[in-house]
Amino acid sequence: MAFQVTQETLEALEWPKVVALLREQCHTAQGQEWLTEAEKNLAVENSTVTAPASPATTFRPITPARLFEPTLQGLHARLRETDEARSLLDANQAPPLGATADLNSALSRAEKGGVLEVGQILEVRTILEILRQTARFLRRNAEQAPGLAETSEAVREHASLEKEIDRCVDPSGEIRDQASAKLASARREIVQLSRELQQRLDRYVRSPEVSRHLSDSYYTVRNDRYVLPVKADARSRIKGIVHDASRSGTTLFVEPEAVVEVNNRLKQAELSVGREIQRVLGQLTEGVSEASSEIRSGLDALARLDLAFARGRLSQQMDATSPQVDEGAVFELPGLRHPLIETSECVANDLRLGDDFSILVLSGPNAEGNGRRRSTLRKRQRGIRSGKLGPYLSRPRRGARRVFGLGRRRPHGDAERRTGKSRLSARTRRSQTREDAQRVGHEPRCPSKREEPGDSDASRRRECA
Repeated sequence: MAFQVTQETLEALEWPKVVALLREQCHTAQGQEWLTEAEKNLAVENSTVTAPASPATTFRPITPARLFEPTLQGLHARLRETDEARSLLDANQAPPLGATADLNSALSRAEKGGVLEVGQILEVRTILEILRQTARFLRRNAEQAPGLAETSEAVREHASLEKEIDRCVDPSGEIRDQASAKLASARREIVQLSRELQQRLDRYVRSPEVSRHLSDSYYTVRNDRYVLPVKADARSRIKGIVHDASRSGTTLFVEPEAVVEVNNRLKQAELSVGREIQRVLGQLTEGVSEASSEIRSGLDALARLDLAFARGRLSQQMDATSPQVDEGAVFELPGLRHPLIETSECVANDLRLGDDFSILVLSGPNAEGNGRRRSTLRKRQRGIRSGKLGPYLSRPRRGARRVFGLGRRRPHGDAERRTGKSRLSARTRRSQTREDAQRVGHEPRCPSKREEPGDSDASRRRECA
């Protein structure tokens, strides 16, 4: 069941607008990136241009990302996913899909032996929680949504990694003292040395012999060292190391000689803390690297689940109905509405094509409406291929074979339309392609009744009936 469609046809049908509506319903970065990859793949399939390489920071699905299913089996599976998602949403049951980060860069870095930053570690923790909660949600609803539950089997829980991240990193991104005994000891030493330094500097500031040589009665920090603001002309009165000067040059920031050793010990403790934090992050990164393959599989499943529920939410907005699709070449679309027109403003049409006739002629004075009907039929043929439910009044029937004859609408004032040549062309086409029951043209006109001025489409259909 090969399916081909040109980019020009998709643009003419405003298909990107339909995809944009679906993208708005995605809750995860992975679902949105899946759509982006699918659009790229379709563009490449329709041309000889090689696909541009995706940047390393972009999520790339493990399974091929396609906008349109190439097989009837795949089409049925995607429609079943949409039906199940819609069923859960109608029952006010939605999976815990939230805003997610793109982990491809972090996972690639971990796999190459790099050390993740603490923010990336927290992003991994968030994804692991979403994957775990989503998989459990679908397993709880496996009876109502067996297809989606089967998709969730690709998600593996990593409870031990989650717990280890929680033990080492708090929600604000700080490494906890309990992550390492050395880290806790170094931090305690920093607190003790800082207190000792402050007490010594307080004595300097309060001392009459020292305070008269200071620009102000405080101490501060320069280059990670505690210093005093000494008047430039009194530099020789306060022995120590100059670390900085004021913009005017009248104040020098001096580290008193008596606190140099304590400052050195403080700096060493701070370096110990930094080294220990890197060691903890390295251990956590190793855990992420070991689980990276399963995390990627989980993200791929998450993208497909997000898209299934995005289609479900879009079908709710459109008040859509699931189609029945088979290998036949029959279109029965009762109460069909245009997907880009508000339901309250859209006039539904019953469209049928195939079985005992193979050409549908849409004509009459309402060129705008006829164009909308053609556009709606074309969008539905592609929408079903992409697994979306359609805006119908009742369950439609649709053949899965390839559909041809989707030409552009002629201008409203086309002389050929006025002279009736288009109807003659349609009859000729029908005789030439009788064996192909899939060609789509225009709405049927009654051959037994001569058209009178002022006849409406409805009256013509009644006469034909």
